[in-house]
Amino acid sequence: MRARELPRWAALRTALPLAAVLLPACERPSSAEGSGPAGHEPLIQLSRDEPRRASGRVFDDRDFRLEVGSPQICNETAPFLPEPGLMRISIPVEVRAKSRRLIPTSPLSFQLTDGQGRTYGPTLAGCRPALENTRLGEGQSIEGDVAFDVAVGARDLELDFEPFLIGRTEIRALVRVPTPKPSRPVLPDEPADEPPR
Repeated sequence: MRARELPRWAALRTALPLAAVLLPACERPSSAEGSGPAGHEPLIQLSRDEPRRASGRVFDDRDFRLEVGSPQICNETAPFLPEPGLMRISIPVEVRAKSRRLIPTSPLSFQLTDGQGRTYGPTLAGCRPALENTRLGEGQSIEGDVAFDVAVGARDLELDFEPFLIGRTEIRALVRVPTPKPSRPVLPDEPADEPPR
């Protein structure tokens, strides 16, 4: 009697749970540690460090520098209006790479938190040119705005930048953002405030 062959999907159904159980148990031998590109760090982000807060509006890391300008309230136009009870603010940022490690930048690398603990994701419909999606090499920098729809009257804002840096543990850069002034909203054609120098 001939053995019946199992279809491929049946073999995969058996192999995947087995791999899920065995792979987490594998550890890199201690002799392999320190062989990554940064000398002493793993090749991928394996853990999360505690967030680090900047003093002032500049966050200085060994791999990058983040400068944050003053937020401005946008004058939105349909169909990209924020929901009722929210206002759109645009925050100028500059990111500069300081090492050979590539620094990925994108509006999606940022979040904003207010003093009540509410977290806001970025919107790509800002009032000035948005920060571009790019990777910065050593010595390169980029400027642009990151826009958020925040609760009207939100205060004690903190910008959170989480770039995915290959070769080191996960990093969170936190920078205090001044409360937007309730003055005249910024129109899309107006120049942005430059980050502080």
